[in-house]
Amino acid sequence: NIARLHPSLTQHITEVLVNLLVISCINCINTILSGIPNKLLHQLQLIQNSAVRIITLVRCSFSSTASLCRTG
Repeated sequence: NIARLHPSLTQHITEVLVNLLVISCINCINTILSGIPNKLLHQLQLIQNSAVRIITLVRCSFSSTASLCRTG
């Protein structure tokens, strides 16, 4: 679990791990995801939101979109 490891990792290493383990997997299957039901799309959005929160150290009560905008 990356969130548990995060306190002992640098910001850069955390970003690399999240990108490698989460974002790149979703990007690899992007064409397959086309046309999936909204319920599954929502679940994928929750995974992406969690990934952003791990990188930015933002709690669930904050918008992950706003957090992502702050990272660059």
